[in-house]
Amino acid sequence: MTSSLTAPEDLQIKSGSPSTRLTVADLEQLQGILSEAHLDYQLELVDGKIIVMGPSDIVSSEIGLEFG
Repeated sequence: MTSSLTAPEDLQIKSGSPSTRLTVADLEQLQGILSEAHLDYQLELVDGKIIVMGPSDIVSSEIGLEFG
């Protein structure tokens, strides 16, 4: 049986306070959760915040690499 993410709480990473900057370990934890749920998102860690790139961002990045 495969579990699925149905609530925003499923993606929450526990931290000390709301102003805590996230780390690479937090990013890796979230990537693991998304991978187990078979969700393909490209994530970035920017200034201690995890940014989820939309599908169009991913396509744009790949096209940019083709031209480069």
